[in-house]
Amino acid sequence: MSVTTLSNLLIAVGILWCIAGYFTYMQTVKANMITHELGPLAERLYCGKNAGFMRTRRIVFAAATNSGTIVDARVLHAAVIFKPAKVCPFNELKGKNIFHLDPASMNLEPVMEKAVQNLIRDAKLRRS
Repeated sequence: MSVTTLSNLLIAVGILWCIAGYFTYMQTVKANMITHELGPLAERLYCGKNAGFMRTRRIVFAAATNSGTIVDARVLHAAVIFKPAKVCPFNELKGKNIFHLDPASMNLEPVMEKAVQNLIRDAKLRRS
């Protein structure tokens, strides 16, 4: 492998790294935007994601009352290298009690089901 080929490869990897870094930054901005929008709507704000650090594809946010009734919910579709993060409403959760949800009966895709399971776990851990 020549020096020119190696340097071109490093430049291409650097450009991809910059693009991925920008999309990750914008994902963080969108997550903060969701927390600022949902925070004032209810007493509690819960969060659940479908996997660990590098494999996360969905993050679910739910604003709920102290009794567990969900006032509003959003889904953040995580960014990947050439795909920016996207925020969508999650109307299936509105009006339901977070402590009595059954994600298996909601006909969700597997990544969403795992995110809702972790949302419920977060709510139960932080229940006062």
